[in-house]
Amino acid sequence: MAAVHNDPLKLPTPPALKRSVVVHYTADGKAGRYFCSNAHVVEMKAALWKMEAPEPFLHAIATDDLAGREVVQVVLPCKYITAVDDGQSFQVDATLAHATIPISPQQAPPENALSRDQIEAVLYRAWRE
Repeated sequence: MAAVHNDPLKLPTPPALKRSVVVHYTADGKAGRYFCSNAHVVEMKAALWKMEAPEPFLHAIATDDLAGREVVQVVLPCKYITAVDDGQSFQVDATLAHATIPISPQQAPPENALSRDQIEAVLYRAWRE
């Protein structure tokens, strides 16, 4: 069984991907995307959100704009992810990540959310290639 983390602000740096990915999400009624070159799925049961059971979260080094003006660590519930595009050729410098953005799992997921298995399959391809 995978380790269950309890603090979204104290996660180890996620592994580098050989091919970057674009993660599309919908949370709290807003859609967005993150450009990620380091990413993995972690189990989280955080007191911060009074979670009763562990849930899968995407933990990534990312930027929301390819100009790279702000590089952050994102902790995003997998249930909000609507698409993951792999095979991208950009790089996000993990050493520039200066903040962690934890996104609460309290809202309902969108109807078109991907499953954890679908997310991990794309990340595995991006890590392997």
